[in-house]
Amino acid sequence: MLMHKNKMKNNSEQYKKEVVEVLYKISKDKDLLGDFIKDILTPREFDNIGVRWQIVKRLAKGEPNIYRWRFTSWGGDSHPWFSRNA
Repeated sequence: MLMHKNKMKNNSEQYKKEVVEVLYKISKDKDLLGDFIKDILTPREFDNIGVRWQIVKRLAKGEPNIYRWRFTSWGGDSHPWFSRNA
């Protein structure tokens, strides 16, 4: 099992490229794209991407101290990614 995990890790860059290629190919079809994303991500992962997108939009608007925000849907504790000091 460990050998299998190491092989998958060694190929992770190729796997990411494949996902990007699939996303590119289906990007014109919103329904297909939405279904694909829901199929490959857990609901929590999809939620996290939604939160990260909101951060990107705020950064684009020039909002300061973006990493000091607190996101508490993880059981009341702030997630480390959201609590870095700017």
